[in-house]
Amino acid sequence: MKFIFTIIIIIVFNSLSFSQPKKNNDNSGPFFYLNLSRYPTNNIDSTKIDLHINIPYSSIQFLKKKDNFEANYELTYTIQSQDDIPITRLSKEYIAKVDDFNDTYSSLITDMVKETIILFNENSKLFVELMDLDTRKIFRKQIDISLEDFKKNDIISDLILIDINKKNSLFENGFPIIPPMISDIDSSINIFYEAISRNTSFNFIYYRISSLTNETIISDSIQIANTDLVFNNILNIPISDKIKSNFNVQLSYERIYDDSSNEEFISSITIKSNFMGMTSFVNDIDEAIEQLRYIAFTDELKKIFKNKNITKEEKLKEFWEKRDPTPETKQNELMNEYYRRVSFANNQFQTWQKGWKTSMGMIFILFGPPDNIEKNMSDINGREYQRWNYIRINRSFTFLDYNGFGEFELLDPYNSTYGTRWR
Repeated sequence: MKFIFTIIIIIVFNSLSFSQPKKNNDNSGPFFYLNLSRYPTNNIDSTKIDLHINIPYSSIQFLKKKDNFEANYELTYTIQSQDDIPITRLSKEYIAKVDDFNDTYSSLITDMVKETIILFNENSKLFVELMDLDTRKIFRKQIDISLEDFKKNDIISDLILIDINKKNSLFENGFPIIPPMISDIDSSINIFYEAISRNTSFNFIYYRISSLTNETIISDSIQIANTDLVFNNILNIPISDKIKSNFNVQLSYERIYDDSSNEEFISSITIKSNFMGMTSFVNDIDEAIEQLRYIAFTDELKKIFKNKNITKEEKLKEFWEKRDPTPETKQNELMNEYYRRVSFANNQFQTWQKGWKTSMGMIFILFGPPDNIEKNMSDINGREYQRWNYIRINRSFTFLDYNGFGEFELLDPYNSTYGTRWR
């Protein structure tokens, strides 16, 4: 196991490969992040819907063109009523282009697509489908759209975490950060929102930052100078030293009437914080620890699970700090690369189990993308197999689809009559 870990270090800091491996599993498609934001309009009967689709380049298939690499994909949006009656459907094709081959594997470089739709204020269902036009593989997501609250006179839109230093013609206020997350280099956050007051304008909006257990960390109010019916604003909130994990941001107003009744509208967003020195690819600490099985010694894993004096986050951080190739920097490049590969494996090699647990997922995590892949080969029984060649380390791995359902098992160099399962 120690030998394998050394291989990872070598591959992380060398150029990766010259041919992007195809997406191997027909049950998994090109993964994407989806965000839906609801905004009030001048018409009390309708709401503006902004869809943000964030597609990591590692999820789509790039092909070599004359001067660059290109990926072609199609997005299809379908909206139905709660009774499954079609309301609208739209399909568009897109092209992503990069000059550097290594960018084709990046989970940090993405295509951000925005689509705006106006809907009547009735609850509905949204289906978004992403098709890779090269592999023809599809990934779908569904969101229920609740618009009952948007029939009120006073409304605050959904909240968007934005990067105000990154703008273009599509995102004039700032680039949406999807999924919403910050790191320890951020000194403040910027939240974009829109609001409407159809009766009389409200003068204050209250904001509150709380832990996921609802403990208040920061609370304050902002005065609204804009008297327009619909207005937008960017709320800048300094980050407190008390924020050390994921947190909620909540905006609200409260209107008290002459009869002592009150009306309140609350909008909130959950933001992931990487203050613990954690990579953004880790979403579940328990699973992140389990995913160390390919590189950690047995006694190291026992120590992580048995030590009750420190939190799991601290245990995981301690494990990677010992392996940080550049401890003088804030980023742990080796940890980022390891969990980036885990994320890629989950997106590309998922079968009846998560992609990182499959044979192909394991080899990809340990050795990275192969230099080339031999595909469409069959054994004497007609079963398909693939061979991944790593020229730079003089190794090859053969995978056999034993059952014909696209679940490739590692056949060679770990020979077994029934294949080998590293679970």
